[in-house]
Amino acid sequence: MKGRAAQIAGVSLSPSGFYVLLECSESASSKSSSNDNNNTLILPIQVTNDSRDVHQASSPQALTLLQLLAAPLPVDMAGPVFPVETLTKLIVVQSDLETSTNEQEYQEQQHPIINYLQSNIAQQLQSRFNVSDSSWRYSQQPDWIQARLSLPLCSLHRVQLHVHNDSMIWYLTVRALDMPVASSLSSSSSTSTSTSTSSTAALSSNSLTFAPSEQALRQVVWRDDETNDEHWNPQVAAAFTCLALALRYKAPIFLTQSPDTASPFISKSDVSTHFPLYKSQDELVQAPTRVHRNIETGFAIHKLQAALQLAMQKGDVAAAHKIRARLDEMDSMQDLPVQAEHDLENMQ
Repeated sequence: MKGRAAQIAGVSLSPSGFYVLLECSESASSKSSSNDNNNTLILPIQVTNDSRDVHQASSPQALTLLQLLAAPLPVDMAGPVFPVETLTKLIVVQSDLETSTNEQEYQEQQHPIINYLQSNIAQQLQSRFNVSDSSWRYSQQPDWIQARLSLPLCSLHRVQLHVHNDSMIWYLTVRALDMPVASSLSSSSSTSTSTSTSSTAALSSNSLTFAPSEQALRQVVWRDDETNDEHWNPQVAAAFTCLALALRYKAPIFLTQSPDTASPFISKSDVSTHFPLYKSQDELVQAPTRVHRNIETGFAIHKLQAALQLAMQKGDVAAAHKIRARLDEMDSMQDLPVQAEHDLENMQ
């Protein structure tokens, strides 16, 4: 079921943490309009339950999302909270967990993408770390080995959120792998180049859909020393991870809802009532724009003030008056120290 297409409308602080607000049209077939608040539905998604996000976005997760929402150029720091290999690591760790639950049955039903990832990791463990076949799983390795493994980069095709009663289930669909053709060989060195090329094309054409599990999120997104603290909530962790991945890969978001589930949406006209600190994405765009403009203006004022000082040192009254007039035209000048008018008169 494809569901309704959704996009991020904005964000908000709240007494319970940081929220991302998704917007979609009232029906899957109708087009949403920014001017038609009655036809636009808003779905609030809690992405942190950190007390630091009550008055100001301060948690690593909230700051990560704000960076990814920045425009016109999003800032993807790929730091410890959300490293570049997060998507691939989620797939690998979750497949390790499912394999250990029912190894024989799971191995018989493994997806081609998972087969490739596991084969790639097994090769690296054997060739670089001399790890035996019996302990090839990624999640079994110590942190220093995991940090040195080169995980293939996955491409996120879409994100789907299914709302059922009070729970939200997130699904990630991976369509392709960013990998060189030569690396698609699993173990047989006798495989021809043409066979390698065709197998890679077939692999890339497949898509894998999975719902990140609580155990996988604990291992990948939250470090072990953070999983038992007051900020850990599997539904909140899944929401942060999936929305951050959607922003990183610019993947579309779709919403589905169980028929017997009460509507989780609010109308766009009621957003300010439920979220008084709401900021739309347009406002988030304007904020960094103002910062950049202020930096440029401050730099220009700094250069003009240096020129003013030089003109005064040389006794060039005409040049000093022109520079002072230019400074007067700049809005920010009233908050910055400039040479007083009587100082110019003393130069004469």
